[in-house]
Amino acid sequence: MVLPLLAGMLGSGLASAGILGATGFLANPLIAGSIGAGLGQFAQTGDVKEGVKTGLGSYLGGAALGKAFGGAGFNAGSITPNQFGASQLPGVTPDQFANADLTGA
Repeated sequence: MVLPLLAGMLGSGLASAGILGATGFLANPLIAGSIGAGLGQFAQTGDVKEGVKTGLGSYLGGAALGKAFGGAGFNAGSITPNQFGASQLPGVTPDQFANADLTGA
C-alpha cells in the first residue's frame, strides 16, 4: 500500500539530485516519480495494468497540481555541465585541476 508512494518519492528525489542524469526524460522529477510509483504498484500487486494506471495517474495528478498551485516546473536546459554541482565547492574552478597530477605519484 505504501510502496508506490515510497518508490515515487525515491524516483523524484533521485532525479532532483541529478543521479538519473542531467538531461533526458528521467532528469524530470515528475516523470521519474511517476515511473517510480508505477513500478512500486507493479511490484506490490504483480499486475502490469495496475502499475501503468498508477504511473499515469501519478503523472497527470502531479502535472495538474503543479499548475494549479504554481509549482516551480522543470527546465533541463537551464543547467550547463560546468554549473552542475558547482555550488558544492565554492571558489574552486575546473581550471585548477586541468594540469594537476592526481595520480599521487
